[in-house]
Amino acid sequence: MKPLSQSKSFKLIKEEGFKAWLEYRYFKILRTYEKHIVLKFTKQFKPLPKNYKFILCSYSVSAHWALGEFLQFCNLKKVIAFEDGLTCYYTAKRKLKKVKNSQSYLDLIFWNKENKYISNITSIFEPTKILILTRDPISRFKTFINHGLCDKRTIYHLNDQFDAIYYIGKNGYEINNTKPDCKGLFYWMQPSKKVTTNFNYYSNIKAFLESKKEFKIFYIDCKELDSKIAFNTMNKLAKILDFNPPNIKDKEKFEHKFWNKFAHLLPFNLLLDKKTFPYLSKDIRLNICEAKLSNTPPLYVA
Repeated sequence: MKPLSQSKSFKLIKEEGFKAWLEYRYFKILRTYEKHIVLKFTKQFKPLPKNYKFILCSYSVSAHWALGEFLQFCNLKKVIAFEDGLTCYYTAKRKLKKVKNSQSYLDLIFWNKENKYISNITSIFEPTKILILTRDPISRFKTFINHGLCDKRTIYHLNDQFDAIYYIGKNGYEINNTKPDCKGLFYWMQPSKKVTTNFNYYSNIKAFLESKKEFKIFYIDCKELDSKIAFNTMNKLAKILDFNPPNIKDKEKFEHKFWNKFAHLLPFNLLLDKKTFPYLSKDIRLNICEAKLSNTPPLYVA
């Protein structure tokens, strides 16, 4: 058990005050309530405010991050309404009331296989369009093997081994693995594991198809989000799902690869201090980010 001084609650009170802690505790209790009670009785709830353009069904390692960023570039706000067997009814309702001009979409996230009460949630949605993000199983497993987690440290040193930072948690997030290995597939395919990869594309939307409400289903393969054609794809989606098309001035943003070896690490601050480099007249601090910041002059290195 962690000492009180290392708890998130203690840190919040110390850094952000008592009000921030109360809000954190409130939403933690609310999420627990939603998980254990709300989902079982969702059919009795009123539909969410129809302040969204469409519903997106997201699946793990299927370019969900890229699509989310692209939709954001089109000025759409993501509102999570369901995540791994956990309905987010109250939090989604609160967020939808704040969104202006229906510039939002609902995200149903199916990371894992457990979705016991998925058939209950159709009642909280009004008739709308549903976009399902798909990817072939072999490609998904390949990405899982190369996925991993980042070391949770906040300070890295220049002499640290990069692999030790990035390849931590491969093959089912086992701490001792330091590089990708096909043995990781056995972890992702175990029925007893909650992290078992979700391939239930049909059963997850069966209730929508059988509903008396009219839900129109559309599919998009993650290949259509490739950097070479993503801009054109988003223009097509804008017409189908009735949201603002991407601005031609932002085309370069859609040609950016969002998942790479630095995804867990960027942005970060690089400190070159006098203690490590005695020949420096003063400490040098550099912000390392994914893309060029606006109004930032070019950096020249002699």
